[in-house]
Amino acid sequence: MRRIVNTSPLILLSKIGLLELLRAGDLPVIVPQAVLDEIARHGPEDQSLLQVRSAGWLQVAPDLPIPPQFDANRLGAGELAVLALALAQPGSEVVLDDLTARRCAQENGLSLQGTISFVLLGR
Repeated sequence: MRRIVNTSPLILLSKIGLLELLRAGDLPVIVPQAVLDEIARHGPEDQSLLQVRSAGWLQVAPDLPIPPQFDANRLGAGELAVLALALAQPGSEVVLDDLTARRCAQENGLSLQGTISFVLLGR
């Protein structure tokens, strides 16, 4: 099992100094390249980007082709990359906050958590 994380959870947890909470349960934590690219759009000195890049326990994965069941017009590149990677790696857990992305994850039988669950359970 692995945990595949989207952009907003990474940014939010890094801003409040709780990025380490994603390591709960000793699962490998995977970040698709598209998610890293979204964070990098904030600039090379963005604190979230620096924290994500310096977290040696985060693994960056190449983006996979987007399965046809996901509507690219309704979801962002990071969300699509998270969902595609999770479908390709059965048993994965996705960490998403966007409601549309969460619904897509549920419709496809993916295990799901949001950022708030880490904050509530991690403290």
